[in-house]
Amino acid sequence: MNGLSLPTGAEYERLLGALRLETTWAVAGLDIAEDSADRSAGPPPAPASASADAWVPAGEVIDRIARVNGDRIALGDGRRTWTYRQLHARKECLAGRLREAGVRRGDVVAVTLERGVAFAEAALAVWAAGGAFLPLKPGDPLAWREQAARAAGARVAVSASAESALPGVAQLIWPGSGSGPESESDREGAEGLEGLEAPAGLAGAGPARPVDPERAAPGDLAYLIATSGSTGEPKLVMLEHRGVANLVRAQAETLPALGPGSRVLQFSPPTFDGAVFDLLLALAHGGRLEAVTDSETSGEPLAAVLRRRRVTHAVLPAAVLRTLDAEQFDDLDVVLSVGDVCLPETARLWSARHRFFNGYGPSETTVCATLHPGEADSGAERVPVGRPIGGVRVVVLDDDLEPAAVGDVGELCIGGAGVGRGYLGRPALTAEAFVPDPFSAVPGGRLYRTGDLGRLLPGGGVEFLGRRDNQLKIRGVRIRLDDIENALAALPGVRDAAAVAMGAAGQGDRNLVGYAVAEPGHRPTGAGLRAELARRLPAHLLPGAVLVLDDWPLTPSGKVDRSRLPGPRTAAEYQAARTPAEEVLTSLAAALFGHGRVGRDDNFLALGGNSLLATRFAARAEAALGRRLPLAAVLSGATLAELAALEGGELPPAVPGPVRGLPVGPRRVPSFAQERIWLMQQLRPDSLAYHAQAALRIGGVLDPNALSAALTDLVRRHEVLRSRFHNDGGTLHCTVEPARPVELPLLDLSDEPVDRQEGLLGEAVERFVMRPFALDGEPLVRWLLIRLGGQEHVLVHAEHHLVHDG
Repeated sequence: MNGLSLPTGAEYERLLGALRLETTWAVAGLDIAEDSADRSAGPPPAPASASADAWVPAGEVIDRIARVNGDRIALGDGRRTWTYRQLHARKECLAGRLREAGVRRGDVVAVTLERGVAFAEAALAVWAAGGAFLPLKPGDPLAWREQAARAAGARVAVSASAESALPGVAQLIWPGSGSGPESESDREGAEGLEGLEAPAGLAGAGPARPVDPERAAPGDLAYLIATSGSTGEPKLVMLEHRGVANLVRAQAETLPALGPGSRVLQFSPPTFDGAVFDLLLALAHGGRLEAVTDSETSGEPLAAVLRRRRVTHAVLPAAVLRTLDAEQFDDLDVVLSVGDVCLPETARLWSARHRFFNGYGPSETTVCATLHPGEADSGAERVPVGRPIGGVRVVVLDDDLEPAAVGDVGELCIGGAGVGRGYLGRPALTAEAFVPDPFSAVPGGRLYRTGDLGRLLPGGGVEFLGRRDNQLKIRGVRIRLDDIENALAALPGVRDAAAVAMGAAGQGDRNLVGYAVAEPGHRPTGAGLRAELARRLPAHLLPGAVLVLDDWPLTPSGKVDRSRLPGPRTAAEYQAARTPAEEVLTSLAAALFGHGRVGRDDNFLALGGNSLLATRFAARAEAALGRRLPLAAVLSGATLAELAALEGGELPPAVPGPVRGLPVGPRRVPSFAQERIWLMQQLRPDSLAYHAQAALRIGGVLDPNALSAALTDLVRRHEVLRSRFHNDGGTLHCTVEPARPVELPLLDLSDEPVDRQEGLLGEAVERFVMRPFALDGEPLVRWLLIRLGGQEHVLVHAEHHLVHDG
């Protein structure tokens, strides 16, 4: 190539975005108002000017509301509320820090936060700084998060604590408004941000300067969503500000009662694009966003939130709606069912008391493509997904990619303003899924081929019929069974693998089950394989159970006969129910899991249960038995016979799982977290990502000998602080050293001039905390005492995460 340097995937995507911004149609034709032909049904979009003045990105819409109605409540979490003025101030503070960290237009910022107030602040701050956010779940495996951040070329990561740090990425710690009692920082938005592994001058800086806004262009990147690719690695979908702004406009056109009086439930976690829909549904229309915790996402806990906080708008998966009583919520006005197939009965129940919508939209088309108001027609087997929202067009194409006739089945393809840019760094996959749109009046328009089957209805709506391939949705999350199979087959001792979704199709509560056939001479266990998968895959891809088979059941043509794969059962032989209560519970479990028969010695979790199914099971059992069956009991690992024998709210003894960290001879068994941290440290031996440190200023008279004795007693009492980790033939072992006096070196700077002390102190602390740990040859916690004067000392503490939170 004679010195020609090819761009990387991230550089190519930035170049592509820049080229699109230079074209003439990027200014006018790609405004949020698409040509009226871009809606195959429904009312035409409101007219909009094609001039640049007509373009208003979503973040600026929220800023305008904050300037005009700053005292209006914007956010709530059940304990506190925050106004639009407070939200704006904190957003500007974080945006300024991002700019100081080097974030510029088009840069990607990893946001490792759970759902809540902090995520809303961070997402808006990234947009204000000119960047695009990549949401990552703090609890997902570090390898998955690191892969996603590296593939996206993330410059900075925003997280709630140092434990979520990504190796090689500058970190900003943003605990968010909801991290504690209200403070002056919350009121003014000028404090509450600390720097970790940040560029020089960022850590510990004062309040950031106000951000000089650089208006986002329609084709600028707004956010990325990490889904699983065919190899189980992250696949990054890129969405643009054009689609986000169009979504705001379509929400206003389609959904009723948005505005100052609306209270929107923040249900979706940030790693799913429904979080963007929730955020915009509230804040871009002047409403209030109500955050929930992970324990309040189904059943009675969620119902209590909806009632207590008087939520008016909720976007929920159909499976979650089935855990709620539609008649309990007087304030709830608008309900959207998304993420999985909505049953006609569910639509009927919710339409009777609320304004109900059934929605559809892949992540690649900016969250939502169609909405159907109301229930299904009388006698219909399915609830339609409705007409396209404003700025979006849906066509049904046959096998020759020609438009299918009304009523004929074909592939659902989506065009218009919501279609994303493609998959970052995967041009071949992008070209396969994002094809030229021959029906668009916009130059360069593309159709997204969803892989979903559907048909146009005579009235102009769309009916969803399922997937064309091995992809499906479980509890509102789109997955590919191939991803699970590939990850399972890659585990040591596994010859072949399969994955299935058990339960009734289309009900959103199906369960993932993995199957493995072992290599000759290997005897892996299902529990062991599932535990290893938990380290490699995010939670939504993890099977509820893994079964190890001697060989596959085959069809006459030699293919795996998935219909004959056994269901996840306990090892005990089938035992029929002996009491009326046992008959009720075994019958309910058989119906819930789709098994032919369930015995009294089966347990709910081994059958493939999860917390959502447990809610339904407990509710049905209570109705049938006339007494309460505690949810904690269902999830305790008890057998159905033990559950049937419960009196009132009594709980059975919990079934203990495998214990890590207890003595095994002279050694200790490392925990799974310690094994993961140790492995990542071996891959990056010079990385400081797993160092935890602190520096404490101590005023007054200090006795170094007494401090050393106190630290010695601390280490004596906690074995983990005396642990050493050794690699023995590829297996990690942990030994605990005998208790010894702690060495507390003293660095005396008291004779140095005052104007030099701070500089020398900073250098000493940096040298101390950056010195690597020898995991198998020295204590993994150490201290340094620095004397600045007779009554002023600094105690520096450093420890490795193997003993910090392993």
